[in-house]
Amino acid sequence: MIRILKPNEFEKSFQLSSYAFQFDDTESERKKREETLKPLNTIGYFVKNDLAAKLTVLPKQIYFNSRKISIGTILGVATWPEHRRQGMIDKLIKESIHKMYEDGQVLSLLVPFSYAFYEKYGWSVFSKKLKVKTNINNIKRLSSSQGQLIRNNNLEQIKYVYQLYSKEFVGFLSRDDKWWSNQVLRDNHSLVYLNENKEAEGYLIYNIKNEILKIEEIVYLSKEARNELFLFIKNHDSMLQSFSFSMHEKEKVYSIFLTPDLHMSLDYSHMIRVINVKKLLDYIEIDFDKLGTSKLAFKINDNLAASNNQTFIIENYNGENHIIESQHSQSELKGQVIECDIHVFAKLIFGIESAEFLYENGEINGPLELCKKLDDSLVKESIYVLDNF
Repeated sequence: MIRILKPNEFEKSFQLSSYAFQFDDTESERKKREETLKPLNTIGYFVKNDLAAKLTVLPKQIYFNSRKISIGTILGVATWPEHRRQGMIDKLIKESIHKMYEDGQVLSLLVPFSYAFYEKYGWSVFSKKLKVKTNINNIKRLSSSQGQLIRNNNLEQIKYVYQLYSKEFVGFLSRDDKWWSNQVLRDNHSLVYLNENKEAEGYLIYNIKNEILKIEEIVYLSKEARNELFLFIKNHDSMLQSFSFSMHEKEKVYSIFLTPDLHMSLDYSHMIRVINVKKLLDYIEIDFDKLGTSKLAFKINDNLAASNNQTFIIENYNGENHIIESQHSQSELKGQVIECDIHVFAKLIFGIESAEFLYENGEINGPLELCKKLDDSLVKESIYVLDNF
């Protein structure tokens, strides 16, 4: 039987997650999980009243084209070993897609254990992270500024920097104070850089374990802030040897190191699924002048969501987009239809791959000339997700 967990069933969900993801049953860990494993957000598969498998759909919002868009973050997907390979997670994922649509969520994000597994259900690769590990002494003696570093008790200043930085990307979570306290700052140190005018321009959230300084988040709005934050890290050279961090691939951090002796990898960290195609099309921006037409259609194949499994026509008139649903491509749309599976649609809309590349790779059908024009006319933002759900 599949159902939503009851308010008094948190312990069942917590124990299954603790076993599956091998984290300790500590008070701090429980505090974190109380926020993310809320029973009313968790779908369970029960066998004789025992929780056999479950997943959580956490309702959140991310920034997209300077607007907030509702998403469902999938997390805590787990099954007791004695119940694995019986199709329980398959049923739960399909149920979660239906639930997210009914709850008004437009997109879904997750951190996968297997990209191939979730692609079968319509998720696509999405956000990349540049991961770096190196010796602390490899940081140059950077020039210092007239600003200052403020330790802890600085949430409002951190939020200010986060908000400004988030405008550069699609994918930043809209965080409330509870999320900041329980999921981001808990068990970590924090540091804010203030410029000479006492304005926050950067922050650092980190912890030190097993003689390694691990940066959970480093965000800066100026070169001065970057230098001061990395100088602070360098000043741990008497107690530590190495440190690690991740950031967006556009950040050119190589210049702050003495040698290129860096352990680096550029990896996809998150996957995304479109839950409601029609609502998403309200958020995208297309330059119809560059497209050379006032009408464009997407024929979406989605065998897990009937509401998406149809043709969507975007008509632009009086400077506004109007979305029309159509079960069949209309004859007058010949030459204006792009057809693809739902996971490919996400790659296209978010600019993960170009329409021309997807056409040449056999992942979309439609006129090649239209694909080339769409690449030029679709307004795209850089993608980056900081939170690991």
